[in-house]
Amino acid sequence: TVLDVAIKMLEDKQIEVREAAKKSLTSIFKSIGYNHIGELFNKFKSLTRTNVKKKVAQLTPEEIIKRHAGVLGMISLVESSPYSIPDWLPDIINEVASHASDPQPIKSTVQAAKREFHRTHQDDPYFVQKFTPDQLDALKTSSTYSYYA
Repeated sequence: TVLDVAIKMLEDKQIEVREAAKKSLTSIFKSIGYNHIGELFNKFKSLTRTNVKKKVAQLTPEEIIKRHAGVLGMISLVESSPYSIPDWLPDIINEVASHASDPQPIKSTVQAAKREFHRTHQDDPYFVQKFTPDQLDALKTSSTYSYYA
């Protein structure tokens, strides 16, 4: 299916292809709905768990690509729901935020995703209510977003 092809393209060696795949997945998720969010989240999260016993700085280029693929997949889920915060979104954005210290290009991808998330969701009057205190702390401590910028 188109969904399977786009997910596979998240693991391409070229970063531009991976980023284009993320954009495609965001559009696909917007159009097909959210019936399989849990399954997709687990699939993407498993990609980020490549060789978790290794220190992040010791990851091979292939492991970085795989981890980046998982992060991009999770970001596509988050970005498919702009301006609203469904129940599943806080867990996913916090998992994305947990990769803020990963090597490049993951780090810059996470920073950009968090800026976009804050831009599109900060005006939601129920923002704080949708997150647990621990989730809010995780977003704050790993945030590169500034309200004064």
